[in-house]
Amino acid sequence: METKNSVRNLLRAQLQGLPENVRKTAALQVWERLRLDSGFQTAKVIASFASLPSEIDTRSIHFCGRKIGKTFVYPKVFGDQKPLRFFAVEDLQELDAGGRILEPKPEQHREVNEIELFLIPGLGFTREGGRLGRGKGYYDLTLSQPQFNNSPRYALAFNEQILDELEMEPHDVVMSKVFTPNAVFLGKTI
Repeated sequence: METKNSVRNLLRAQLQGLPENVRKTAALQVWERLRLDSGFQTAKVIASFASLPSEIDTRSIHFCGRKIGKTFVYPKVFGDQKPLRFFAVEDLQELDAGGRILEPKPEQHREVNEIELFLIPGLGFTREGGRLGRGKGYYDLTLSQPQFNNSPRYALAFNEQILDELEMEPHDVVMSKVFTPNAVFLGKTI
């Protein structure tokens, strides 16, 4: 089995080559699957993420979800080896591009600790819910916190991000479901 870093490099190269029309179509197809999911339908507070170009675009999920009364919270990094903190964001234009990713501004947004559903980014996923992140461990650390133990974790992925196998370590958090344009894979039941 390849090392996690070599798989990350392979996936990064593969995702950079996806044409824009494939990305847009995939994001719409993932949204269609997600909006029909009972867990998404019943969740009122959803942790999302400001997607990078190599990830499923989450803007339409935010926009359409807000129209049906969902509250979206976004992660903020407060240093290595610390869990992410989440802040309610109404307008995506309010996210700050201070670093490599768009994040909420704590001074402008309300912190939220009661999250009913997590939408999770990553570089690769298995059909069984295994996740390969970017290597910093922020989501593994955050999702292992007691207050989030029972919150479903939904991965959003391009078909190209599905891996046949992935070496999992004890600290790796497994996804409840993995949504792709072509299928929804069931992972770990929470």
